[in-house]
Amino acid sequence: MSGKWLRLLAGSLPALACACGPGSPAGPDADAGADTLGECVPPAEADLEGAWALRAFVRLEMLEDPAAVIHVCDDPPVALATVTWLVRMEPEAGGEAGLAFRSCAIELPQVTASFADCTLGETFVAYLMTSDALDGSLPLVERSGLARTEVRDGCLGFESDDLFVRIGIPSDLADTVPLPGWDLSCTGTTAIECVPGFETNVLDTDSDGSPGVTFEIDTDPSGLVEGMAWATLRHTPNPRGTVLGATSVSGRLEPVLEYDVVGSDASMSGLPIDTPTVKRNLPRFVPIAEGSYFLMVRIDGRHGSVDLGGGDGVITCDEVNASPGLFD
Repeated sequence: MSGKWLRLLAGSLPALACACGPGSPAGPDADAGADTLGECVPPAEADLEGAWALRAFVRLEMLEDPAAVIHVCDDPPVALATVTWLVRMEPEAGGEAGLAFRSCAIELPQVTASFADCTLGETFVAYLMTSDALDGSLPLVERSGLARTEVRDGCLGFESDDLFVRIGIPSDLADTVPLPGWDLSCTGTTAIECVPGFETNVLDTDSDGSPGVTFEIDTDPSGLVEGMAWATLRHTPNPRGTVLGATSVSGRLEPVLEYDVVGSDASMSGLPIDTPTVKRNLPRFVPIAEGSYFLMVRIDGRHGSVDLGGGDGVITCDEVNASPGLFD
């Protein structure tokens, strides 16, 4: 099975807070019974210059279409998606830092599902996974932006509105513009007919010859639903956190994460299904700010951090993705 998946229930997610001040917890709220991620240091000891890996942990509510025949059985219907970046920072004047970033990986939740009432029928696990073509294309484009820092209660605050992932759509398509997706009221049969803005706002980002980007659909047991969904996806994490020291930053997210289907090639129990059926039977994700958080760790060997560049200073997304323990 290619692609990647992740499932964490809401009960395992810590509530994040920052009781700032040198020597104070700046990660998960200790009062909530979670382990702290570390203690902040005086701002003069914080160093943001260099290479970092950032992972956004986005808590999602999974909603099903009223006409779906596949029902979401997770209780509560909440799971976690992760998005990982390779980030280089260069501090600038005025409390800003220049960012150069590449998207390295996207992991959407797996779903416990059933064709019948969840309390009566047998359940299965459904996966919506990134394809090999999408995995290979994500890191190819480096983008730039800014992060802002500000001294707050003896700690150095960190935030940025510029990190993003936009795949299957133009990179400058604003969050206020509806994400292109199949109109379920359309009586046509093609994407040109049924996806508003298809010809201008849907791109073959992963260069596999299909519109949008390709996600693989599979189940365990296998064969219940399988195939491909061609989609658009937009994610803006909006991290708001605290510099814990020279090697780590953590905090909350104010996340945007949405996807939509623009085409498909899939089957259900061995029978072909059309794109409206595929879309109706994939859960819709609604980001939940509470419990969504980010971790950013230094990876260039400075200040005693792990050195993914092997001493030559060249760090790639492949090296980040091959180091799952970075965010433990």
